[in-house]
Amino acid sequence: MARRRRILISLALLTASLAAQGRGFGGPGWVALTPPKPKETLAEAVDLFTQARLALAALPDFAVPRLLSSIARDEYRVAPGQSQADDERAFSDARALPGPQGVGDTAGAVRELVKQQVELSAIADIARHREADRSAFDRALELTRLADVPKGPLYDQLIMTSSGADLPDDDPAAPDNADAGDRVFALVEECKRDDGAFPYRGVANALRRGAGAMDPTTRLLLVREGYQMAADLTDPGAAAQAFLFLQAAHRAEPALDGELESSLQAMIRTLSYDGAADTIGTASATSHRLLSLLGTIDPARALALGANLTDLVPPASNPRQGSITINVGMNGGMNGGMFGTISGALTFVPNVRSNPINSAPPPDAATLADDAAFTTLLAQAESLQRRDPRQALSLADAASDHVNATLLANQLDAVGRLAAIYYQLGSHQQGARIFSLALDAADQLARAQDADFQSSDQVRQLQIAASLDSPASPVVELYSLAARFDFPGTARRAESVQFTLLKPTLLLRLAVIASVNQRPVRILR
Repeated sequence: MARRRRILISLALLTASLAAQGRGFGGPGWVALTPPKPKETLAEAVDLFTQARLALAALPDFAVPRLLSSIARDEYRVAPGQSQADDERAFSDARALPGPQGVGDTAGAVRELVKQQVELSAIADIARHREADRSAFDRALELTRLADVPKGPLYDQLIMTSSGADLPDDDPAAPDNADAGDRVFALVEECKRDDGAFPYRGVANALRRGAGAMDPTTRLLLVREGYQMAADLTDPGAAAQAFLFLQAAHRAEPALDGELESSLQAMIRTLSYDGAADTIGTASATSHRLLSLLGTIDPARALALGANLTDLVPPASNPRQGSITINVGMNGGMNGGMFGTISGALTFVPNVRSNPINSAPPPDAATLADDAAFTTLLAQAESLQRRDPRQALSLADAASDHVNATLLANQLDAVGRLAAIYYQLGSHQQGARIFSLALDAADQLARAQDADFQSSDQVRQLQIAASLDSPASPVVELYSLAARFDFPGTARRAESVQFTLLKPTLLLRLAVIASVNQRPVRILR
């Protein structure tokens, strides 16, 4: 022990000596940048979360709930009380959005998807706060009863939380499985009364986690009710979700396989008659999964029913006539982000107008050659920055000669990588200069998106708003990279930017970076 203490003391003294010489343990020429102290980092994170929340005031009402929900989710680690308050406000704001006003109301259909996602996200987040606040689950249940969207997914989340299905088996916050069955059963009955649906996903997770400890009578009743309601399903999407329950219930209650077989046959027959162009793919895939499950119970019956499914194949990918088509907004829009867990009767197709930069004319041969030269020099500099820092710096200088307005428009992320190389090679002044040019171009891109938004109709504005929390925004990514090398300066710049739509997301990303207190960035000298 004494020898180990002496070694540690020696290493500490050596570290101090090297730091005084501008060197570190990363190898010759490396020096570690000291990160902010934890308390300072926490204060910065809280302030940036607050700035992100305040920036929402400049956005239209329909754009606020999604972004506020994202803020609530990410700030939980530094401000759990504020996180729950933001979740509750996001829930309230989502409920206030008007839904579709009849068939063909495209804008209303998009708002409905926003309502579903945000209300589910808020309830899931608040329910998970039970680890720090035992009343949080009760509050999540109260909000579920107030929700104005289909409640099946909401009760799914509550059931998974109450049964501990959202926690690892060894988590100290996991509930006692002996009582979980009663809570799950009560929530299932409430869901059936309020929504007329069975929360298949939630019960499936509860059965997989605690079937052995659940009261046998309660488990039997849950499985039997689920089988009965599954037999009457006609929607392929609902049947696909029910399959997870059927699979878990088969393992938990094999004695009820006779009832399961009847339900499977009824569902397969129903799905085989579904001919809608936009659901036949789901119907086909689900039917074959159901057949596979039936085959484990009665292979002969599964083989016979399977003969009727030979013609059930997915059609060509085209929207059904009369369906609502929504273009995907900038950076992925409605096709990604928070909408991953919500299904809707909308078809999403790419929109070539998504990025304002796309309106520029195609580059000429000289521009293409210049871009190619920059890309080659950048790649060479990146590959040599450890083995030959001097040569890497020379290549970076050559690459910087190609940085102009056209290159910034075409390769904004690559220019950011060039700035990072300069910092890593110890040329901070050059790195700051290149980052300044790139961030100016990023600000211009963000302002172009603001202009595109202001000149668009309501449906197009909804599409753009749906993409604002996308993690793939080039503006947000560039600022995040710059923050690794100069966090205070980047944060100050972000707080004073002169654009509107992306500002909350940008401040949120920087708040997350501050809250996780990232390790020091190592810089080459």
